[in-house]
Amino acid sequence: MDALSYLLGLEVIDSLRRDARRTPVIAEPEFKPFVFPSEVSPAPQVSAAAPATLLELGVPSALAGELEAALRFVGATRGDRITGFTFRTPDGVSHALRQNGSSERAPRRAA
Repeated sequence: MDALSYLLGLEVIDSLRRDARRTPVIAEPEFKPFVFPSEVSPAPQVSAAAPATLLELGVPSALAGELEAALRFVGATRGDRITGFTFRTPDGVSHALRQNGSSERAPRRAA
């Protein structure tokens, strides 16, 4: 029985070797080592322009209204200004925010 198992094992090894010769070789992808980002991040750029509404910064009106309502709900408003939050555009510039006068989805909290 041991001899039969040995011969069967040799047949399997031989068939695997024959199959390996027939299969095409697939090139491995290039290895690119992972590099951790530097610990010092560049200082964010802050816009010197007057505060802008979310609509002026390109946020869709429905989303801008919901965001302003949420900011009013958490009390992040002083008059028409939104305090404690900025809007960062894809180019990395942070903009101060003010409320849109026409979007009144939630009552304003007393400042």
